[in-house]
Amino acid sequence: MCSRFPDDDCRKKEWLELVQRDNFTVTKSSRLCSAHFRSSEFVEAPGKLILKNNARPSIFNFPTTPIKKGVRRKLIGTVLFSSSNNTDHSYSRPSTSFINPSLNNIANSSILVTDSNTVSESIEPCDLTFRPNSSPHTPQYTPSLKNKRKRKIFESPHKRSLKKKVKLLQQKVRRQNSKITTLEELMSTIKSSTDAETTNVIEKNFTTLFLKDLIRNSKVEPTARRYSDEIKKFATTIYFYSPKAYSYIRSSISLPNPSAIRNWISNIDANTGFLKNVLGEISKFPDEDKYCCLILDSMSIKKEIHWDRFNHKYIGYCDYGNNVTVEDCESAATEVLVFLLSSLKNKWKWPIGYWFVDKIKSTVQSQLITMAITECNKFGIKVVNVTCDGAYANASTFKLLGCDLDQPYDSIKSDFNIALSKQNIYFTPDACHNVKLARNALGTFGAFTDEDNNLIEWRYIDKLFQLQNEIGFKLANKISAAHINWKVNPMKVKFAVQTLSSSVADSLLYLSQTSVEFEKCEATIKFVRVIDEVFDFLNSRNPFAKGYKQAIHNKNIKYFEEKMKTNIQYLYSLKTVKGQYLWKSKRKTFVLGFAAAVKSTLAIANNLLTNHNFKYILTYKFSQDALELFFGFMRGKFGHNNNPNCLQFKHALKSILLHNSIKMSSGNCTLLSPNEDSLFAIKWKYKKLEEQENDDVDYFLLVEQTNNTFLNSITENILYYISGYVVKKLIPILKCKYCIEAITYSPEYEDHSYCNKTDIMKSISKFTFTKQRGGLRLASNNVFKTIQLTESLFKSLMIEKKQLFVKNMDLKIMVYVQNALATSSTMFQECDNCWDTSDLFSRPHKIEIINHITRTYLNIRLHAYSKIMTSSILKTVSKRQKLTKTVLFYNM
Repeated sequence: MCSRFPDDDCRKKEWLELVQRDNFTVTKSSRLCSAHFRSSEFVEAPGKLILKNNARPSIFNFPTTPIKKGVRRKLIGTVLFSSSNNTDHSYSRPSTSFINPSLNNIANSSILVTDSNTVSESIEPCDLTFRPNSSPHTPQYTPSLKNKRKRKIFESPHKRSLKKKVKLLQQKVRRQNSKITTLEELMSTIKSSTDAETTNVIEKNFTTLFLKDLIRNSKVEPTARRYSDEIKKFATTIYFYSPKAYSYIRSSISLPNPSAIRNWISNIDANTGFLKNVLGEISKFPDEDKYCCLILDSMSIKKEIHWDRFNHKYIGYCDYGNNVTVEDCESAATEVLVFLLSSLKNKWKWPIGYWFVDKIKSTVQSQLITMAITECNKFGIKVVNVTCDGAYANASTFKLLGCDLDQPYDSIKSDFNIALSKQNIYFTPDACHNVKLARNALGTFGAFTDEDNNLIEWRYIDKLFQLQNEIGFKLANKISAAHINWKVNPMKVKFAVQTLSSSVADSLLYLSQTSVEFEKCEATIKFVRVIDEVFDFLNSRNPFAKGYKQAIHNKNIKYFEEKMKTNIQYLYSLKTVKGQYLWKSKRKTFVLGFAAAVKSTLAIANNLLTNHNFKYILTYKFSQDALELFFGFMRGKFGHNNNPNCLQFKHALKSILLHNSIKMSSGNCTLLSPNEDSLFAIKWKYKKLEEQENDDVDYFLLVEQTNNTFLNSITENILYYISGYVVKKLIPILKCKYCIEAITYSPEYEDHSYCNKTDIMKSISKFTFTKQRGGLRLASNNVFKTIQLTESLFKSLMIEKKQLFVKNMDLKIMVYVQNALATSSTMFQECDNCWDTSDLFSRPHKIEIINHITRTYLNIRLHAYSKIMTSSILKTVSKRQKLTKTVLFYNM
């Protein structure tokens, strides 16, 4: 252990005298060995010894005879020190190339005084010969350094400057080579370096987990690679945004295969209806985190029908899940209704259910809300309120649940109850939607009147915009042409909020005092300020905010109750120019919406602050922004396609449920906080044996319809053309040469003389030979018969359209085709020779071929038929591309 020299000048001078070191200057890095102090001068501390303040070095082993001091010369080369028993320390470690074998104990000597800044200058030789009894403070030269010292004396100044320049250049190059400033240099270093060098590079740029995965996976085959959860989340996030970007990153960094990510995503159960697995995971949260707001809204989706090959059914029709049929099953879905839970005390937000609907009715929506609250109660989740926008269907829904909003403020009933819930649940209309409705009402009517018959006019906001355009400056507000022409962007929340904001009110107030044109705008200023105050109260995000944006707590709730009641009474006093109260007119929604939101928010705050140990309430938690951001995630999943269909929405939802590390930077709202991690573990989905289900298909009816089905020659030629494509797909899969021979056509082969097989093949292959350019495959007659039977069964199901919505329809067709053809002795006779190449316990190759042919053909047929159904539903060609190109041509 070494100790610093004392800071006190007197004690420092005393220590220097005791050390007896000539021409030594104490610096910050100077240390003195603890061997020079008595044990009584230390104080024991946990894990170490501390030197007393009055301690002084007293133990030294100086030589008894004085040493003659030699000529002072600059030290060159390596120095050897004495190892005599009379010495106590040596001051530098000698080079091994000059050590005498008898001096091996020099390396074990300790250091008395070291100074990293002055050690080379402070060690000066007395003599060039080794002396056993020399002073421990006097280093000695070896004789082999004499010639080097003499050569250096005669170096010219120019040569010395060149040497110094070379040294500096070498140092510069060495430092440049040790730097990696770009990702390109980083990757090239990783590829060309050893494992040890890779470790040093990656540790500075990536986490330890990433480094361990990279090193481990680089030493094994791709099929043996394993990844940590952190890498899996990183991979799924990149793949969510862009599979192409993921492929590019994967070319440089070892990441999971895209097929693995798709497998992880498919393992998530996200069928329509309530997501019981999500509710189960939320139920594991602490009780204080289970106070939630239920948010619901609908998102428009593309009207398309698609075949879901994983669930073996058509998707795109109205679907309420759990085998519940509320609307006609033949009506295509135009919207997806989503229920989402947002925590009032924590940051998590998770969807708990979704349904594909076609303009949902209020009676159905009220039942779904009741079911959602009931399900949450089963899992111990406490739903405090329900939030949605002010659409007519939503107002009718809550009226059916027991709310009564068409009343004055004191008589409004904004809460309801369900049979199994003891507590009241409040309806809180979305504040952002109400601001848009207030802006729309003022912009449409042009003017209101307050209780004193003063005019509240839109033209003052328009004049403000024109004045700012003339002078070229803005009066600290956001008003622009987009705010004035609000009908072009009626859904943009920020345009409405910025139009009816305090900054606009301040600008109008200043102009009313300085300009004649704005003299009578006091009523407009008051209206704008009231809307701004109510919105700030309903949109508090920060617990440390000031003014109306501050969180609700026990000290300010009384003030807010009085102030908000005054503001709402002011909104109730507004009239149209014709004298009708606004809250009774066609534009009443924003007045009643603000009133219900304020009353519900204050009631919830009183309950939570008093009975449930909440320190404060952030009213932003009651807004619809969380669901709007969720819709933004869904639309952002597909790049340029911001209007997903039912199947795309379902797959995107699985991706978000798997991980929730995606942040939206833009949208119709502003993100309060980043999303939490995934509720579910990333794991593989393993194939399960298909369970036999009780199907409703009458096979005897199918056989009868099949026998009566007429397939004309055109249909037969088309089916044979498709058969060739099926054969082309199966040849790479089949490993048995007899199986490949069984599915391909050999014109010279005829099994019986009485059956003119060549004529039959010619009649059904005319279209194929017309299209033949040398690359088309010719299918055998057995393949054609299999596809012919499959097509006839498929058409039989088309007659009874309800069979389209039966799950596992394709599997049922495959089972029937297999049972019908597997026992035929004339089908695939070449497979009789496959016993030599097949396993005794494996399925017969004949059945495998029939299943492969049927599955491949149905995959083509079902997807093609979904496009036919989509065209029949739309009845017109989609205008999406035309409208998109129109927007581009107008440079918008």
